[in-house]
Amino acid sequence: MIKIFDLKNAFGFSIILGFLIWFMFFFILPIHTPTLSFETISFIIGCVICFFLGYYLFNFNKTQKHNIKPFNYFIILTAIAALGLAFRYIDLFFIRDIKWSNAFNTNRHLKSDNATKSTLIITLLGTLRVLYFMPLLILIVQKSKNRVYWLVALFLIIFGSFEVFLFGTRKPFFSLIILAFIALFYFNRKKLLLSKKNVLIAIVSVLLLGFFSYFILDKRITEASTKTNNLVTVVDARYNEFVRINDSKLNQFKESPNSLSTKSQIMFIHTGQYIVHGFFELDYVVNNNFPKALGLYSFNPIYKLLNRLGILNKELNTINNHPRDYVYTTFFGSFFIDFGWFALVFMFLFGVFQRWVFALAQTSIIAKVLFIILLSINITMPIFNQLAGAQLYLIIFLLIMMCYSIKKVRNT
Repeated sequence: MIKIFDLKNAFGFSIILGFLIWFMFFFILPIHTPTLSFETISFIIGCVICFFLGYYLFNFNKTQKHNIKPFNYFIILTAIAALGLAFRYIDLFFIRDIKWSNAFNTNRHLKSDNATKSTLIITLLGTLRVLYFMPLLILIVQKSKNRVYWLVALFLIIFGSFEVFLFGTRKPFFSLIILAFIALFYFNRKKLLLSKKNVLIAIVSVLLLGFFSYFILDKRITEASTKTNNLVTVVDARYNEFVRINDSKLNQFKESPNSLSTKSQIMFIHTGQYIVHGFFELDYVVNNNFPKALGLYSFNPIYKLLNRLGILNKELNTINNHPRDYVYTTFFGSFFIDFGWFALVFMFLFGVFQRWVFALAQTSIIAKVLFIILLSINITMPIFNQLAGAQLYLIIFLLIMMCYSIKKVRNT
């Protein structure tokens, strides 16, 4: 019998879990959707098969343990992350004119419209903010009991979460929860054992997360709508076009829009729509012959950096490659927009890459953390692409750090 919870089986289990979550929400949500085309289903299956082949057809030898003490990584990454966050908020508040009192949409426009006002050095230093959760993962992996370290890591999490309240995005919190759970599950599972304390913490955490999600969502809708029943309009969110709520359920909500039952159900359905809609967005892209972005869509941050360095002068708008540019199209969809069916080659290589990292994770603390991040990417593949955006900077930084430490060991 295959032990799916073992570390060596984490790769396959993470992908299966992601699809199970998608199917669970798809079957229980009161929504109506278009039928996925044969080509779209074939593309998704092909991506998964190539991903597995890339992982299981290759094997890598273990490397020696690194000669850098684990907590040196904690100190180094804490200092770098704090520096990055400091420059990020200097950039936002003093250069891009973002304010706490502004509406979410106003701050989002200011962040985008004033992006070129920042000097290159401030922008580059600001990108280091993506490391803000790294110290926490290192503490979990190392099973640290140092309270000072934990307080420092918690402070970084709080400090790094300010953007959530500036721009009204909930994704960072959900991503952080997934990462923390994976880290605890595979490296400190005793902390997840059932007990009165853990159950109470879990219940309180879910309630707080639900309240926070409701607060952010309600504030965003209130800013954008003058209707009385603001929360009900969430079913018409721009990415819900292909996963419309059933009319019968919608009419039921409109009968008592302000009841606790209605609000709870809408929040659950809204979360489910967010999880499910990506495959149908992908279907829209697959069935329309848009020109391919050739990496510009998924690896946009790299093109931005090269433009700022003067190495390239590339137009970054991808509206011709994907007219519905404001929605997520799953991990697979992002690369279909870039490469079409050649995305299968990328999936194969990405599987090989994960096999290499997972082999190094047996001896390297940085590889262990990258292992956790990759598992998070795998779980959320049916929902969105965590390899894109600022996360790409994080992967690149960790790779450089990991390769440097490996080289140092081999040269000693």
